[in-house]
Amino acid sequence: MLKEYVHKEMKNRQQNVKLDSVSFRIDIELRERESSIEREVRRSRDRDRHTVQRDRESSVEREARLSQLQDRYRAERERIFNRA
Repeated sequence: MLKEYVHKEMKNRQQNVKLDSVSFRIDIELRERESSIEREVRRSRDRDRHTVQRDRESSVEREARLSQLQDRYRAERERIFNRA
């Protein structure tokens, strides 16, 4: 249990570091400047890329990905509701 907690804490720290990185801020600035057409092209390209990735994954990989998403959403909900 402690090992899982420490692992999740490290993941959260890593995500926070990513949010504070220079490249992340540059991405945000570029997205703020893009037109609606450029935004739709980027989103379409991302959707296509994710579709290809999901089509390649095995059922075990899919289960792991979905489980990870559920854990992330659950942790986020707990963080939000525990703050209130």
